[in-house]
Amino acid sequence: MGTDSSTDEDVVEGSKLGRREYWESTYKKELVNLQQHGDLGEVWFGQDVMQTMVSFIDDMLKARHGSEAATRQILDVGTGNALLLLELARLGYQKLTGTDYSQASIALAGAIVQQQEQLGIRLVQDDLLHTQLTDRFAVVTDKGTLDAVGLSAEALVNRRLYREASTDLSSNYLNSQSAAGDY
Repeated sequence: MGTDSSTDEDVVEGSKLGRREYWESTYKKELVNLQQHGDLGEVWFGQDVMQTMVSFIDDMLKARHGSEAATRQILDVGTGNALLLLELARLGYQKLTGTDYSQASIALAGAIVQQQEQLGIRLVQDDLLHTQLTDRFAVVTDKGTLDAVGLSAEALVNRRLYREASTDLSSNYLNSQSAAGDY
């Protein structure tokens, strides 16, 4: 047995946050809010955490790659509305990819990226647990995908798939907890 503390009930039921339908519905509503009110949506875990992540990534890549930092590939898993990628683009990062398993998220992110005129950001519908991505990234960020994976009905299996996929994509996997110093 592993060290996972999930109960059988957790594994069978899961949480709404671990269900694709929840995210499809959420991002469809956010797209309507963007179209009707210009609202870009929520900054996941707040502006302070996002700025901490952006600063950490920027500092790390500049320390490792100097003037070439802006040319390193960065992947944002579970990109949602792509606000993290927009902040990195504003710093000059050029090879930015956002993925989400929710098609509605990709539609929302695409609308925001276009509105903000940051057309160099690549957006891809992709499920990290069964990723079709073949690139390796200098940094992979995650602001909430691991949480959703852990809350899914198949949490035990999905956590293993998550670890495998994140290792395959990059050795520099940054989630919001590690950037905030809680890792």
